[in-house]
Amino acid sequence: MKKPEQKLWNLIKDHLPGVYDRIENIAESGMPDINACYEGNDYWIELKICQKKLCNVKELHEPSQLSWHTRRVNAGSLIFVIVKHKEEIKIYIVKFCKELEYELIYTDPRNKNKYSWADFTTFLTTYL
Repeated sequence: MKKPEQKLWNLIKDHLPGVYDRIENIAESGMPDINACYEGNDYWIELKICQKKLCNVKELHEPSQLSWHTRRVNAGSLIFVIVKHKEEIKIYIVKFCKELEYELIYTDPRNKNKYSWADFTTFLTTYL
């Protein structure tokens, strides 16, 4: 049986801009699930599934992931977190001002059993 994050990966992988690799890294704790590159811009994606009614994105992460995000964002990396909650997909961008922040930049509630994949892709590319 596929894990929920694997199902999310299968759902979005054909809609990510550029080339990408799914990463299974047991050597470095906290590294995001996907590394991608689009038109010379390298970016990272963390996949998360939220089972609760209301999700605090920060609470979905392990401490090692929060640490990795902090180090990398401070060094200039671009990191997105894609969260699936029931039938809704949300994209957050990771920022660091005085503390680590996850800013919601896109929501797709799935309309008539379809996601707006063109909007999903276009929206991601505006940040790259």
